[in-house]
Amino acid sequence: ILAWIPRAESAGSRAAQPSAMSSIPAITWDWGPAWGPAGRPARRPAKLAASIRELGQITAIQVRPCGDRYELISGRRRVLALRLLGRDYARADIITADDLTAELTRLTENLQRANLTPWEEALACRRLRDDCGLDIEATAKRCAKSVGWTTLRLQMTEWPRDMIERVQ
Repeated sequence: ILAWIPRAESAGSRAAQPSAMSSIPAITWDWGPAWGPAGRPARRPAKLAASIRELGQITAIQVRPCGDRYELISGRRRVLALRLLGRDYARADIITADDLTAELTRLTENLQRANLTPWEEALACRRLRDDCGLDIEATAKRCAKSVGWTTLRLQMTEWPRDMIERVQ
């Protein structure tokens, strides 16, 4: 039996609210907005696929209802890994989230990955600040980084193009 265990959230924080956990067919998923540099191919998660083959899908993807389909909120690499394995279903948390909360969730999950380039980190920080309306302290908290680190990443987004290309 699949069960959803809520994570503790601080009072007043924006958090996606759980509705249910289910195993949903891939045909009902929509990818949601793309994240990352334009034109960059998705990294093929071969190591993650090998782990899922051996241990099963440990962490559920997050989706939200979108008409008669579901929009993927988090778990893009897990979905790619499941597809590499030829799986048609994924274990999923079906959540209730407005557009802003969905975007905050996507950005936060992506910032927790270890293989982001400094430029990807900078773009995510800028989106948290500009698109989600977070101030520098809230952006730093979402990134689980210091205000100084976050400030430096935000400054990167204003560098000349040739400098940006060197860190990509």
